[in-house]
Amino acid sequence: MDKAILQNLSALQDEEFLSPIDVEFCRFLMDVEPGIDEGVIWAACLTSKTYQEGDVCIRLEEYAGQKLFDEASNVEQPVTASLHKWISTLKKSYAVGQPGDFKPLILDDDNRLYFHKSWSFEQNLVKHILSRAEYKDLTVDAELLSNGISRLFSNSESVEPNWQKVAAAAAVYNRFTVISGGPGTGKTTTIVRLLALLLEQHERQGRWPVIALAAPTGKAAARMEESITEAKTALNIGNEIQEAIPGEAVTIHQLLGARRYSSHFKYDKDNPLPCDVVIIDEASMIDQALMNSVMNALPGKAKLILLGDKDQLSSVEAGAVMADICGDYTSNLMSDDMAALLRNISISIPDEYITVGSKPLIDNIILLKKSYRFEESSGIGLLARAINNGEVEQARAILTDSSLPDATLIQADSYASYLSMIGEQTATRFKSLRGAESPEDMLEMYGQFQILSPHRKGMWGTDLLNRQIQERLKNEGLISPYDEWYTGKPVIINRNDYLLGLSNGDLGICARDSDGNKKVFFKINDSVRGFSPSRLTDFSTAFVLTVHKSQGSEFENVWLALPDAKSKILSRELLYTAVTRARKSVAILGSGTVFCKGVEHLLARNSGLKSYLWSSS
Repeated sequence: MDKAILQNLSALQDEEFLSPIDVEFCRFLMDVEPGIDEGVIWAACLTSKTYQEGDVCIRLEEYAGQKLFDEASNVEQPVTASLHKWISTLKKSYAVGQPGDFKPLILDDDNRLYFHKSWSFEQNLVKHILSRAEYKDLTVDAELLSNGISRLFSNSESVEPNWQKVAAAAAVYNRFTVISGGPGTGKTTTIVRLLALLLEQHERQGRWPVIALAAPTGKAAARMEESITEAKTALNIGNEIQEAIPGEAVTIHQLLGARRYSSHFKYDKDNPLPCDVVIIDEASMIDQALMNSVMNALPGKAKLILLGDKDQLSSVEAGAVMADICGDYTSNLMSDDMAALLRNISISIPDEYITVGSKPLIDNIILLKKSYRFEESSGIGLLARAINNGEVEQARAILTDSSLPDATLIQADSYASYLSMIGEQTATRFKSLRGAESPEDMLEMYGQFQILSPHRKGMWGTDLLNRQIQERLKNEGLISPYDEWYTGKPVIINRNDYLLGLSNGDLGICARDSDGNKKVFFKINDSVRGFSPSRLTDFSTAFVLTVHKSQGSEFENVWLALPDAKSKILSRELLYTAVTRARKSVAILGSGTVFCKGVEHLLARNSGLKSYLWSSS
């Protein structure tokens, strides 16, 4: 039996339905438990496969009583057992334990199957989040905070509370706060004012707090640093407070003290971070394992403030931590106790936002919904909202409404037509770039337009599209067939390079410097720096970017190039993320039907974190 299972597993690996690590994990279980039931092996295989696709666990009811790889026509595979029988088989296996056991796989009471490591991480997150969420700092100087709130925040909101103001005030009281909002909802505005409020509180105590600013990627950290540095100069605060607002943001790995060739960090539960406040931007990109490391490294009394957009794409690695923390929270609510604290600092919360009884996390999550970037009636704003709400027909109607020219659908009738439109648009932009007077101008012009794709591989993936675009430019005589580094070549950095000061996600462009030498220029903070191409180690051509790679960036105008058929990657979260990269216009290139299928597809990653957090009391 073991030999037959291994043959099936190997065949599935050959057809690329499984990875080598999936097969090796199953082989390991067969070694430690000779005669292990086939049902356990298939459950373990699924747990491994889906973990690499982003799921923290599998829900057995989703797979019970069916074939697991219908498309693998050349592989003989059994139908899994009924849910009841499958659970019974798993519970009899030496390899499967209950919560609290030290076994390779853990089966919880809700029929979720985890790796032991994933289960441990999840339970640790639940413990840390709920314990921090319970705490409110009642030593806050309410009069000082009220004065600061009045001075730093506008009172222009007339219909409902100014939620930026509420978020800042709540974060002063809370030990754990999540501030979620889409592009242009004022997260940076809120956080820089919050920093001033926290510093004013500590100034009264006679010491400055140690504040750390961080983000998952170098690109996001640089944007955070730039935004806060720019915004703090406009605040109505004293010079000492302004100078005390931190001006440096780092990656989370830098913050924790990443060690080369090790998964362990310098700072952990035995060696906590020397910080009083940790603020992390783009928190939707943080995976389960990294958030677990952050929680372990936080001192008991430190504040943790997470910023991001809960509706954006989740992390590349397993988990959707920010989305799980926010749960099904779609409208701001708070307890009587929090409302009373806010009344003491002259923030009035209408009764409709106050809930009776204790519910976990409601005082710790604030949603910023008003966009200051998009008009309520703009096509981009309307489209993003329709996608986010899963309103398929409304989203399609917006794309075909001539009165909303900033959000359009461009349908291609064939792959050749598709490539032709992309090539023509890129060639036109490329000619404009070549006419720029300086690298600075080229970078500014490059930021005016970007093509995005959901995929990296395949006919509609970025790898092939970038090659096709370069071939067209060669055929039109715009670049030399033999010149790898041609003027106007856009690149994206794929890995942080601390020696050069470049971050994963940084966009650059090849141009000649004042001496006529070819360099690749990047905007780093407020300056433009050029590097010899030979010094760049890990980069890709960037005429077309994946939507994942575009996170943390913004462009004046965006084209989203869709595949010709529905795919697992094409989801509501991906479409929302792509559309909100645009400031002025967005065009969907491809089939309206495929677009609608994407709006329908909510990419819910399997985990128990939301359930454990929100079922607690």
